[in-house]
Amino acid sequence: MLLLVVSVSLTNMLFAVGVVCVPLPEQGPPTSHHWGPVVRLRHLYAARPGLHLLISGDGQVHGSEQQTPHSLLEISPVEPGCVVIRGVAASKYLCIEPDGRLYST
Repeated sequence: MLLLVVSVSLTNMLFAVGVVCVPLPEQGPPTSHHWGPVVRLRHLYAARPGLHLLISGDGQVHGSEQQTPHSLLEISPVEPGCVVIRGVAASKYLCIEPDGRLYST
């Protein structure tokens, strides 16, 4: 049993030591390679109230305890620190008032 533990530990050490993390060279945004912007599909979840953000078909912004087609959001970068969020099912964009209230257009 001790031999098995030692061999597993040595194997884990070899794999852990053999991994090297090297940053990729800076080659500009993906659009410079004609890939287009990176678009991510996500269900945004607020842990404290325990709700998924959704944009309903009539454009109202709500929370839902379950993931639904209306809670699937498309997140696209515009510039560093700025993204556009669009409800996939409703085809409406998420907006925020200066006081923090959410609405869609």
